[in-house]
Amino acid sequence: MSERSEAAPGDVVDLLLRQHAEVRRLFDRVEAAAGHERAEAFHAGGAGQGSKR
Repeated sequence: MSERSEAAPGDVVDLLLRQHAEVRRLFDRVEAAAGHERAEAFHAGGAGQGSKR
């Protein structure tokens, strides 16, 4: 018997919608900033992660 787990189709759609919302939020943050703050927002990646350079 296989222990393979498969996500329900709704779960996959929900995951993609959450990821899309997060990417949109991050781009909004970049678009709202200027200068050095814009570069930092672009490189931040996500809340609390800091610069990934």
